[in-house]
Amino acid sequence: MLRIPPSLYEKIKYFATFPQTGVSLRQMVKFGQQSSPGTLFRAGQFVAGKSCLPIRLAHRVVELENLPNHLSEMPSVVKVKHWYAQSFKVGSVWARGAQMDCC
Repeated sequence: MLRIPPSLYEKIKYFATFPQTGVSLRQMVKFGQQSSPGTLFRAGQFVAGKSCLPIRLAHRVVELENLPNHLSEMPSVVKVKHWYAQSFKVGSVWARGAQMDCC
């Protein structure tokens, strides 16, 4: 069975304590209508530049860990949780040193 290393899981739990920034449907529609290079750059800064992506990934890992009725033990759920954890590991490397004020 796939296991998340304890040191990585501690980081994930820490990042999951930060709130996520909500994105409204209006914001998504507006973004889609104005997909200029500048808009795409700002969106990239929002997601990656201020640790938003690692925070969102950490929340998904913790949510998958806490599913009811032993669902978190299903092989498919364990696999997806591991994918999120690996993405968190990669994402937190390039978000290192970023401010934690956006999410």
